[in-house]
Amino acid sequence: MDIRDLEEMSIGDSRNTFLCNIMKSDRKFQSEQEELEYLKTTKPFLCEEILSCYTFLEENGMLSRYFQERDAFC
Repeated sequence: MDIRDLEEMSIGDSRNTFLCNIMKSDRKFQSEQEELEYLKTTKPFLCEEILSCYTFLEENGMLSRYFQERDAFC
């Protein structure tokens, strides 16, 4: 799944849009302070998103497989 796929999902539309905006790699900052503020603001949201995904995977018996696949790419 990439950002375009996430944007097209109808579930949690505003949340998906927000997440997609966070993940855009072409974002430019006017200063280091602006970038730092952006990172401070988005970090909790991204952490919550990751933990939600982990919870879903665990509840569906897929978390250990995910970790195995993830670790195979590192």
